[in-house]
Amino acid sequence: MMEINSWFAFLSCKSRKWGIVLLALAAIGASMLFSFFMIWNESRQGITWHDPVLASFRPINLSLPIGILTNGGILIALIRMFARPATAVYFFYAALCIIIFRTLTLYFVPLNPPITIIPLSDPLLETTFYGGNVLLKDLFFSGHTANLLLVGLLSNERILKISLHCIAALVGLFLIMQHVHYSADVVAAPFFAVLAYKCAVLLGNRTLLSHLPDDQKRKGKIFMNS
Repeated sequence: MMEINSWFAFLSCKSRKWGIVLLALAAIGASMLFSFFMIWNESRQGITWHDPVLASFRPINLSLPIGILTNGGILIALIRMFARPATAVYFFYAALCIIIFRTLTLYFVPLNPPITIIPLSDPLLETTFYGGNVLLKDLFFSGHTANLLLVGLLSNERILKISLHCIAALVGLFLIMQHVHYSADVVAAPFFAVLAYKCAVLLGNRTLLSHLPDDQKRKGKIFMNS
């Protein structure tokens, strides 16, 4: 189990050391390119969908709790995940996968924001990824919901995993209540989160973690706790 639990042992192999560095750089680079894509996506004309769910109630501004729950939950998950090299490897692959999926869905499913939207203000994302802009067309599928579900799937700790999934459900509900997303955007998020998780496990096991015995690798099972 040393290879999973110890960064020192994991990095003792030069190929693994450079492999995870390149993987991390690829994830960071993809995130930067994705931010440019999302800013460009704001200028595209999309489809306005009449969502009967949103039409049934007035929007409520929940930007503050959405930001606290999302950023706080992901930060705690990352701190715990990066304590183990294997989980870090899975995370970097998962980040790449979710970025690819979101790029494709945003490109091929262009949507205008709900007419009754209360724009979601997130100073952290606006400063780091959105060029100081508040994005309105970052719609299908919900990144907030998918990212929280994904880090929950990647977590090794049962309590943290359950907590992150509950937070994801709550954030998804809040996004709909604020009319930031169509209901379909939130409903679709779990499918892409699970797909990204399974792809990350497959890629991690076949590359940087291929040296591990089979019983020390993840199998891509959704409710795996160790």
